[in-house]
Amino acid sequence: MAGVATRSSRYARSMSDPQQPQNPPYASQPAQQQPPQYAPQQQAQPAYAHPAQPTPGGYGQPSYTPAPTPSQTGANPMGKIGFILGLVSIGVQVLLNLIIQIMIRSDGYQLISLFSNIFSIVIFLTGVGGLVFGLIGIKRPGAPHALSGIAAGIGITIVIGAGMNFIFAAINLMRF
Repeated sequence: MAGVATRSSRYARSMSDPQQPQNPPYASQPAQQQPPQYAPQQQAQPAYAHPAQPTPGGYGQPSYTPAPTPSQTGANPMGKIGFILGLVSIGVQVLLNLIIQIMIRSDGYQLISLFSNIFSIVIFLTGVGGLVFGLIGIKRPGAPHALSGIAAGIGITIVIGAGMNFIFAAINLMRF
């Protein structure tokens, strides 16, 4: 028991005397030094906190960060819708060209103008939709504009192309 009392008294002295290195009571050799202990590093604060979590404010008052709005999150649904409509119009146009080529090779000349007119109207309407949604997406402040710009470019190209098809079809009807 005397050894236990000596260790605990030596530990108590090391706690009160700052000049001595601190050794735990179970250390077998007093000359052995422990490696220096470093303070734990602080974790980085997130860029914004969840709306329900307070962030440290000035003067000991917690301040609350508002939830990000859709324009701050990087979403631009109008641009995405316009881009999708532009891709649909391109897909319908490719499908129309494929159907016309099949009909030419199978002697279905009577139906070519019917399919061409129906598909041209669908292509024109999806092109106008892509153009309108693309322009709306471009006008949104703080939102990404890449898809909106692509949608507007596809839309204007489709509208001009389909418009020219309508003009040429009208000219052909006048000639006959």
